[in-house]
Amino acid sequence: MSGRLYIVATPIGNLGDMTPRAVEILREVDIIAAEDTQNSMTLMAKFEIKTKLVSNHKFNESGSADYFINELLSGKNIAVISDAGTPCISDPGNILVKRAVENNIEIVGIPGACAAVTAVSISGFDIKSFIFEGFFPRENTEIKKIIKKLKDNPGVYIFYESPKRIIKAFEFFSEAIPECNICLCNDLTKKFEKIYRGSPAKVLEELRDNPSAEKGEYTIVVEITEIVGDGVPDVPEAETEIVDLDEYVEEDEDEEIEDVGDGALDVPESEDDTITIDDNTLTIITVTKKGLGKRCEFEKFTRRNRGGKGMACHKISEKTGELVGALSVLETDDIMIITDDGTMIRTPVSGIPVYNNRAAGGVKVMKTSEGVSIKSVIRVAAAETEEEENEEVVESSENMAVVEVE
Repeated sequence: MSGRLYIVATPIGNLGDMTPRAVEILREVDIIAAEDTQNSMTLMAKFEIKTKLVSNHKFNESGSADYFINELLSGKNIAVISDAGTPCISDPGNILVKRAVENNIEIVGIPGACAAVTAVSISGFDIKSFIFEGFFPRENTEIKKIIKKLKDNPGVYIFYESPKRIIKAFEFFSEAIPECNICLCNDLTKKFEKIYRGSPAKVLEELRDNPSAEKGEYTIVVEITEIVGDGVPDVPEAETEIVDLDEYVEEDEDEEIEDVGDGALDVPESEDDTITIDDNTLTIITVTKKGLGKRCEFEKFTRRNRGGKGMACHKISEKTGELVGALSVLETDDIMIITDDGTMIRTPVSGIPVYNNRAAGGVKVMKTSEGVSIKSVIRVAAAETEEEENEEVVESSENMAVVEVE
């Protein structure tokens, strides 16, 4: 007889919001599939939960689903939790739920905190119906599409947004839909919870005046009461964009690509700082969610691009995907690529073209199919044996269901 899959909501900031039933389920199941096992340890310690934790994040979710389904079919009960709130709502879990449905496994929801529902409930807007859009888009073309959707379809919309991009989002709102009503929630249920209300321009002004605006998590509730006409904000149509590495690496720890080997890139805190490494023969490889982006010689990568001095390896096509990390390696090194489905690919750095490898001429093994993300990239010194290197990678990539080495 198959086990049960429990989807368990956890607090979004205040541990007092944890329900007794959620604690009971987490104590009784055989395995907890956690978005971040380290983050979940605080919750486990608080409620004296000693159940085995297994990683289930967005970079390994596709591969780990096989493991969890096999455990469920063998009769074990599994609970899914995210870092905060209800799993599957802009968080990992949905792939596993779909697979459980396909295998006729019983799925039980354990309700609790959800930032989107909490925010809309205190908005004061007409919420007979509303639309949850997930995270506000990053790409200019997608921003245009969502702004047009809001302008053409009155109603209430909910977005999540990073503190690093919240001001940029409200610059778009202020220009494109200045007549809309806003309820912006920051750090819901936490000690310094703050609610902004009013027009986009008013909220934008308050954000700019708040020295702590780039801290905490944001939930945006937008009310469009009437069709406000055609047109979208004037967004540049450049083929490439300058990407601030900080914006993608520092804002959410669970989105970082971990460097298990030597040579991790240390991005300076100050706009005027430079990266100082004695050996200037290093190559910098940028990593995107869809695959490896570009590489360039180290001497061309010495300043942050925030001041308009971005280098070639920072400029990635919108088609390539979001920049999530960078790795510094020697030209004599190999690198090991681990995809989110558990596949491992080893290739010499010298074989990676200095331009976007998803374009014509890229090395075959570096191309990833649509929907397959790079989980991590590890520097492998040329002196290491293949056997030693394989052991290192397997040890650092927990719970991968598929391991293929080429």
